[in-house]
Amino acid sequence: MERIQEDITIQMRAILVDRLVKIAQVYEFVEDTLYLTVSYIDKFLSSKSVHRQRLELLGLSCMFVAAKYEEIDHPSMEEFSCITNNAELSLLDYRCIKFLPSMVAASVVFLSKFTMQPKIHPWNSALRTYSGYGSFDLKDCVLAIHELQLNKKWGSLVAVRDKYKQHKFKCVALLISPSEIPSTYFEDVIL
Repeated sequence: MERIQEDITIQMRAILVDRLVKIAQVYEFVEDTLYLTVSYIDKFLSSKSVHRQRLELLGLSCMFVAAKYEEIDHPSMEEFSCITNNAELSLLDYRCIKFLPSMVAASVVFLSKFTMQPKIHPWNSALRTYSGYGSFDLKDCVLAIHELQLNKKWGSLVAVRDKYKQHKFKCVALLISPSEIPSTYFEDVIL
C-alpha cells in the first residue's frame, strides 16, 4: 500500500475502517461482512492509487459488495449514501495488511490466551499443529495487535472498542492485557 498510495495515509485508512465498523453496527451486519469489506479495501489499496476524495466511496463500494455476498437483506447504495451524508474521507492498523488472515487469526488466539492467563504460555503444540504457525512465526503480528489492544495508537478511533464493550461480545474490550509479552513466549518450544 505504501508504494501505491500517494494521497492516502495510514490514519485515513484507520478512520475509514472505524467509520465502517459503525455502519456495520447500524445495519447489524454479520461479522464476516465487515472482515470481507476491509479485505476488499486493502486489496484495492495495494493495487490501485486512490485519491483521498474517493476513499469513502471505495469503502462503501467494498461494503456494498461484501453485504451482497454475506447478508440476506442488504441495504442499497442509496442507503449507504444517506448514512454517510455523502461525505469524503485494518482491521484499524494498516501494518496488519502484510499478514495472512490465518496468521492474524492465530495471533488473535495467542493474544487472547495471553490476556486471559498471562502467566501461562499461550501457545502449545496443538495450536501449532492446527494453525501451522509456531509462536516465533507469530511474533510480529502478535506485537502489532497487542499495541492496538493497549490503545497505543488510534486512541480517537473508538468504534471497534465500543462494539466489543457490548454484552453480546462478552465485553472483551474491557479486558486489560499486560503491557509486555515475555520474549520467551515467542521461542518455538513444543509444549
